[in-house]
Amino acid sequence: MAEVRMPRLSESMAEGTIVRWLHGAGDEVDAGQEIAEIETDKAVVGLEAEAAGVLEIVVPEGGSAAVGAVIARLGGAPPGPPTRPIASPLARRRARELGVDLHGLAGTGPHGRIVRDDVEGAARSAEPTPSPERALLGRIRQATVRRLADAAAVPVFTLTAEADASAAARLRAELAGLADPAPTVTDLVVSAAGRALREHPAMNASAAEGAVLRHPRPHVGVAVDTEDGLVVPVVRDPGSPVAVAAEARELVGRARAGAATPADLDGATFTVSNLGMFGVAEFAAVIVPPQAGILAVGAVRELPRVRDGAVVAVPVMALTLTCDHRVVDGAQAARFLARLVALLERPLALMIEEGKS
Repeated sequence: MAEVRMPRLSESMAEGTIVRWLHGAGDEVDAGQEIAEIETDKAVVGLEAEAAGVLEIVVPEGGSAAVGAVIARLGGAPPGPPTRPIASPLARRRARELGVDLHGLAGTGPHGRIVRDDVEGAARSAEPTPSPERALLGRIRQATVRRLADAAAVPVFTLTAEADASAAARLRAELAGLADPAPTVTDLVVSAAGRALREHPAMNASAAEGAVLRHPRPHVGVAVDTEDGLVVPVVRDPGSPVAVAAEARELVGRARAGAATPADLDGATFTVSNLGMFGVAEFAAVIVPPQAGILAVGAVRELPRVRDGAVVAVPVMALTLTCDHRVVDGAQAARFLARLVALLERPLALMIEEGKS
């Protein structure tokens, strides 16, 4: 015969009161069935039979018993296999809410009793895992993947410099009321890159099998983000910032509309990639073979710098040049980058015909 004892249902519980028996004396009950409601110092809780048998009531309804005292017995019929899982009332309620089948669920409570955490854990593990969405690459992204694979085999080095953008900001503000479209930071950089490439032809080159090709004129690709992927329209032989702005607006417009022509995208000898508009401080761009270099432009940021012996806030932007070491060496690239910085810090020179600045 199995004894049913007053359970300890809270840390502070010393005794409990039988609110009511859910089965009468002599009734057969199954293991896991609730047989009584017990009032503690905190709540009324259901008590489940831990074995099957015929109920013999020891403590009547309204009676109290100390924790561990016998309140009933189950006998008269041999215990059989449980027909109902042993679970707390709260676990049963959560199982109904979450649609969890208690049969076969392992309980972590006393004597293998299924508790709320067991039910909620089973519900979480039963949630379907979202399948990854397969997105086919468009032709533009496929071309980008091929270029990246080619770039992985190129021996590169990077150089980083800082340009004071104060004069560039002033020039852009003055041109805003005079030119339509007004030059952007990217337009200024492309204009400066074009002039620096003409002055340093070693950078306006590309790798060829067993040789280096030096191009007669610079053609600067501008990385443009579109819905279909990265597109690089080409500004040919860049002139002044105003001229670059006019040409770039048309090129970028066609690229973002998906209407770029092969001529728009072909023939770059150098590339500029600007992520400053996204707040990126600095980065190193992946070179576009067979070009000798690519320039990564960071955001213009107000940073403390020493000027005339005093610390002042200065708008600066980071320029990172990635180079193909097969085409140029560090000194050649450094001279090109220094000239580029000088042009951006004195951008009015870009408005003057070359040879006169």
